[in-house]
Amino acid sequence: YISDEAFICGSSARIVPILSIDKRPVGTINIAGKVGPIASKLAERYLAAQKGMTKEYKEWRMEVK
Repeated sequence: YISDEAFICGSSARIVPILSIDKRPVGTINIAGKVGPIASKLAERYLAAQKGMTKEYKEWRMEVK
């Protein structure tokens, strides 16, 4: 209940922010229902790694032909 941000992740879902838990907003930013800066940044980086848009984490991916 006192966290600044919360999210879940998965290979298909990617990074999904959690805006409320038990109908209580997560963090002070989410009172307005907005995604926090940490979850936003993680989502960007995860998508870039997953789609091969960066050379970082190349070992995580395998090309499928």
